[in-house]
Amino acid sequence: AGWVSVSDCYLFKDGQWNLIGRLNSARGEAASTMLNPFTLWLTGGFHNGAHLDTTEIVSFKSDGQLDYIKLGPTLSKPSVGHCVISLNDFEIMILGGSFGKASYIYDLRTSNWTEGPSMKESRKHFACGLLENEGKRIVLAVGGNDGTDDGKEEHYHATTEILHIEQDDANFAIATELELPMKLDDMGYFKRNNSLFLTGGWSPNPKGTKSSIYKITCQIKGCKLVTLKNSLKWPKDGHVSLPIPDRSEEHTLNSSHITNSYTVFCLKKKKNRSKIHSSRCINTNALLKLNEKKSIKIT
Repeated sequence: AGWVSVSDCYLFKDGQWNLIGRLNSARGEAASTMLNPFTLWLTGGFHNGAHLDTTEIVSFKSDGQLDYIKLGPTLSKPSVGHCVISLNDFEIMILGGSFGKASYIYDLRTSNWTEGPSMKESRKHFACGLLENEGKRIVLAVGGNDGTDDGKEEHYHATTEILHIEQDDANFAIATELELPMKLDDMGYFKRNNSLFLTGGWSPNPKGTKSSIYKITCQIKGCKLVTLKNSLKWPKDGHVSLPIPDRSEEHTLNSSHITNSYTVFCLKKKKNRSKIHSSRCINTNALLKLNEKKSIKIT
């Protein structure tokens, strides 16, 4: 029983997993975001029972091979179970987890942390994403637990909070129209075509691991949540979901001098409620999208 943290990083290519490097510290329950198409920022987590305030920068070459791994800026406090969102080219928001309701924004230009808006509810092991509505950016925080993580229903959330970051004095607000059908944490999630997809998760009522897939979309008339007809073949929680390019997208990506589909996987396993899940991976091609932004490196 318990949690496992490891440092191995693997590259999946041509049907095989290959060890390409190791993090400076083994990590479990860390959170990550892409700073640009070739640079992953991995934040916090735990190791040997201690919560971490360290971060690491994992940089890849254009062919998907590892370039370097180095320590990044320190978090304002150690954290696990938090969420990370790239707001734009130079600002990254970290929220929830050990920070509770709080959020903090790191500015790549100044290397400084500033306190951001607080959520209405403390959230840990929740889903988050950045969508757009009428050209305006919206931060979403979905589900999770209040940090107690004891399986009791009163400590889990079905609610979704939204933050209109373009507004002056913006604050998080509960979006009643985006409430989940049940309380959930440890969902897999990913963004695609201005929609946030939520897969699986664990619920205290009805108790157990789930297989449902939800979709949150923001359009001109506002945001809505729908339950998709398709579901996971096997119930999962504590997993990672990610989009894989179809053939038409692969062709588009290949025109940007990317000749193969690469998946980079920084292994982090957790033994959760009697099941072991792999739980941190990114697909570099899915993040490229012909984006030719200059590389951002944190020193």
